[in-house]
Amino acid sequence: MKYTVGILGLVLSVSAYAEPPKILTNAMDAYMEKGRSAFLPAMLKGSPLENEKSVLVQENMIGQVESYYGKPESWEVLAECDLTERFRSTYYIVYYEKGPVFGYVDTYKLKSGFEIAAKFQFHTEAAQILPFKPIAKEKICGA
Repeated sequence: MKYTVGILGLVLSVSAYAEPPKILTNAMDAYMEKGRSAFLPAMLKGSPLENEKSVLVQENMIGQVESYYGKPESWEVLAECDLTERFRSTYYIVYYEKGPVFGYVDTYKLKSGFEIAAKFQFHTEAAQILPFKPIAKEKICGA
């Protein structure tokens, strides 16, 4: 009976979001295909930071990561935390040739349904990005 209740709770907590934010998927696809200069324009599309020059520092940070870890090979979502119907945090990992980089993006769904990046960050140290220690997939969002 405990398991039935637990599974039912898990099913009921499944998000209205069935997949990663399109803005994240588009940004990561652009990064994998075209390199780091394509990441920021895709990630910031439609956001208030879209034309902000100060975020270009992020591109230099990606270059530093690549100088140590090599080129990105793949990525995946670690967890999503739906805080409201219009706001969620998505935690992800990028696998480089020589190591992982952790990131998150907070997305905001406009009334039109288009989802924009409200904030994003990445770091080579999991503890700088992921909210709990020790890191366990089940504990990232408190599930």
